[in-house]
Amino acid sequence: MNPNDIRLLFYLPNLSSYLDRAALIETVAGRIGKTVLLTSKMDIDPDEAKLSKTRLVFPEGNTKRGNAMFQASRMAKKLLKDEPFDVVHDTFGHLLPLFLGKSRFPNTRFVTSLHNFAAWDFHEFHWRHYSWHRFFSNPDLRQCVLRVPLQYLICRTADRIVLQAEDLKSRLNVYQQVPDEKVHWIPNNIDLSVWPQPSGAGQTYEQRDHIKLLFIGGVSMAKGCDSLLELLSLARTRGCRIELTAVGGTASADREHFDRKIRDLELKPFIHFMPRTDRTRLVRLFHEHDWLYHASLLEGSPRVVLEALAMGLPVIASRHPGIRVLDPEERFILFTEAGEEEHLLEQLIREQTGPDHRVLRSRKGQEEVGHRFSSEAVASQYVDFYTRLCRLED
Repeated sequence: MNPNDIRLLFYLPNLSSYLDRAALIETVAGRIGKTVLLTSKMDIDPDEAKLSKTRLVFPEGNTKRGNAMFQASRMAKKLLKDEPFDVVHDTFGHLLPLFLGKSRFPNTRFVTSLHNFAAWDFHEFHWRHYSWHRFFSNPDLRQCVLRVPLQYLICRTADRIVLQAEDLKSRLNVYQQVPDEKVHWIPNNIDLSVWPQPSGAGQTYEQRDHIKLLFIGGVSMAKGCDSLLELLSLARTRGCRIELTAVGGTASADREHFDRKIRDLELKPFIHFMPRTDRTRLVRLFHEHDWLYHASLLEGSPRVVLEALAMGLPVIASRHPGIRVLDPEERFILFTEAGEEEHLLEQLIREQTGPDHRVLRSRKGQEEVGHRFSSEAVASQYVDFYTRLCRLED
């Protein structure tokens, strides 16, 4: 089968959180025969998604909480009955009811994308950090438990599983053995048309006597924020001022823990919390800070790291496989792990007094993002993946 013959049905939970992914789908749509994007929640103006080659389908009225999976699967099933599709591509297992009945559509290939691994996250992190009764009392932790059997089923029923980094396969296989030929990896993408790369961005720095860190995504233990607070505390005892802007508040399961820790370490004057904000404000924040801190332990390949790199903001990050894939040779991301706060502080002070290091990180990061992770570059990998998958069944 040639790319021009491929008919794709792609599912996203909503549009406002996945505009870069929608841009990727639109780019893919220009290279294959037909593309339909199904979403459970039309939470922005359709024109904002800029989908001219992609047909957008969404439910009328509001989707009831807890019913999105079944409603999306019913809509996808109706589309499959009305017209044939060669590939149905799910996100996070939301189309599980449809996948369980995929035998009704023998000519369709069923693909799911996983950005984290519920069983690994639960056994290797959540169960070790939270008391058992929290999994009943906290809604976010309850969702972590519920995702384990749902993800197991979607992995069993999908014809192919797409991950965002090759080394993430090992996490998937710890608690569920999946044949190698069933698992593929394609990196995350970024829409550079809304995250512009102006020639001067991030390549000159305001001279100041303190370091400004930016954290985006909600303070939590899973995102390495204990180590972040230890870094701020260490800097305070050494007479080095580090100011942190934290966008997104604090995860509900960790709020009491971090409120207490910030109070005990006397860090409140050094931290400014902000609610979630729009892209325009994020662009300003990227330009106003010296580093993005994102030492995540559980995510796939966090797009906020790509966004910061695209805007020329150097990044401090963990060696999580989904982040390491962005810079496997460690040329522009400053990698760190829990327990390395002293070494990290020394490195930050060194680069603050000699900003040429950050200029070099900025330029290399921007170049790599534009070359490897733009929607155009990643779309080529998806078109190749769909083409090979369809040819297997020809």
